[in-house]
Amino acid sequence: MKKKMHYVILLGALFGVASCTASYDTVDFQNVEKKIFLADRYVNEKLSRDECYAKTVTLKAHPNYEHLLYTDVAGYFDLLSCSFVDGVKMSVEKNDVIVKKDEKPIFIFSIDTYRQQFLMAGEISDAFRSEAPNYGTLEDDTAFASVVISRDPKKNYASYSYRYFNTELPTYVINGKYYAPIGLFDTIVGSSSNLYHFDNFIDIYQYSSKNALNAPIAENNEKITDNIARYNQENGMPMELRKLDKACLYFVMDNLYGLSYSRHIDSMHEYYDSLGFNNSLLDDDPTSRSYAYFDFFAVLNDDHSGLSSGASWWGDDPSTSHRGDISKERAELYYALKEQRASALNLTDPDSVISDVYYSSSGETAYFYFDGFTFEANPYIDGTQTYRDDLWKTDSYYYFLHQFEAIENHGGVKNIIIDDSCNGGGVVGIAMKLLALLSENDSGKIYFHSLDYSLYQSYEAIIDSNKDEEYDKDDVYGDDYNFYILTSPRSFSCGNLFPFMAKEHGYAKIIGQKSGGGECTVVQNFLPSGRQMAHSSTTRLVTYRNEEFYGLESGAEVDIKIPYYEFYNIDYLESLF
Repeated sequence: MKKKMHYVILLGALFGVASCTASYDTVDFQNVEKKIFLADRYVNEKLSRDECYAKTVTLKAHPNYEHLLYTDVAGYFDLLSCSFVDGVKMSVEKNDVIVKKDEKPIFIFSIDTYRQQFLMAGEISDAFRSEAPNYGTLEDDTAFASVVISRDPKKNYASYSYRYFNTELPTYVINGKYYAPIGLFDTIVGSSSNLYHFDNFIDIYQYSSKNALNAPIAENNEKITDNIARYNQENGMPMELRKLDKACLYFVMDNLYGLSYSRHIDSMHEYYDSLGFNNSLLDDDPTSRSYAYFDFFAVLNDDHSGLSSGASWWGDDPSTSHRGDISKERAELYYALKEQRASALNLTDPDSVISDVYYSSSGETAYFYFDGFTFEANPYIDGTQTYRDDLWKTDSYYYFLHQFEAIENHGGVKNIIIDDSCNGGGVVGIAMKLLALLSENDSGKIYFHSLDYSLYQSYEAIIDSNKDEEYDKDDVYGDDYNFYILTSPRSFSCGNLFPFMAKEHGYAKIIGQKSGGGECTVVQNFLPSGRQMAHSSTTRLVTYRNEEFYGLESGAEVDIKIPYYEFYNIDYLESLF
């Protein structure tokens, strides 16, 4: 899912647990000064290297790990403060941080060194420079609302264990302050900040996009990664950095990967160790190591999770791409269904994501397909504030309205088949709007479960499709037609959410084959090497039945099972209604 739905969590006082420590370790750290450059500003604002310079900071060099830079909590958040906007302030006391914007707390971070946990509440993303998101047509004709259904009163903060990390690389508590490699702080805080730090052994570059890593703002106008590439060719990736990458990867999977819950895996790092990844991720050969990272995600068979290397400076093969067996089967099914659909409907453009409306021989059943949930970010005629007439070609909501208008004009239609069989997902808010269109009472409601906070919320969209400033039955089509949604295992993510919730609410019957799951929203993390990973997050889509919540990963059960060879035979489908 492209759009992550955010929830509000109440921020309390500092956690006050960092003083409870298991032991006081010592290490002979040496101070090292590093210049910090903001790579995103070079890319987005076309600034010079000097203009991207933020500050010089003092970090800690480990005597036994030449290429690891350590810092404490205050030092790490000092790095982040380089990108704070006006009105953002923070207070730090040993291992506790409060970030405020316009005097309102927006983020709290703390460390329980006794239990070896990071503790967080809120979102720090609002503290940084960013352009306002362009929602284009997403909110057209729509009111969105959310309600907290239940919350664990004891879980007003999220906790994430770094115990496994300590078995790979040491962290330290010195004079009550916690010290860890910058990469570990990036891994946990980056999910909220979307900021990471790349050390090319000369300077440190703060970035949020993989494209920024290739920015030519290093010394002598070289790319940020050129120095690393030369080092790698001469020496290979240092073992301590291989360990750091692997330990951060396992940290993400242990703490931030949502499907471990659905798959009943208590410890992701133990699961992966049992499959033999413990050594392969540290292999001396960069090609073997690259394949191991891709195989790591392939065993998940999760189409939301994967790795785009971009770390060719460390010897990775950027063309490497492995998929799990289920993912491969879905891809093969997708192409086979598209070919079959094109043949059955005599499509001149089988790759088109939109279709004409097709009718059964009786004229009582209409059919159209759509392959994604999209909205239009740039809806205007050039140089005007007037919407283009062809928005229906790029915006799923307007596309549905366009199809319904055609069906009304045709007349005599009782049944509408909405073909979701090749739909790989898209924007959650659009799925909600389309659910509302199918309803009788103007309601597109879905449910989220935050595993981090034991929090359940409902989200609802209501629509004013006729633009009379009323949200009512006149805006929707649930009373006008019998809806049937055609699904397959390729119906994934929002392509799974849409039929699942339409069936749950009684808006439509599901025909075809069971949909393909994808119950989690998606987030990204960067590993210290620069590898970018997307993964199913700990925010899950669920449904609510008899005061109980259930995940959507199992897919939507069909009311009428259809053999694949009859999927696009409209007369045959009508005969089953």
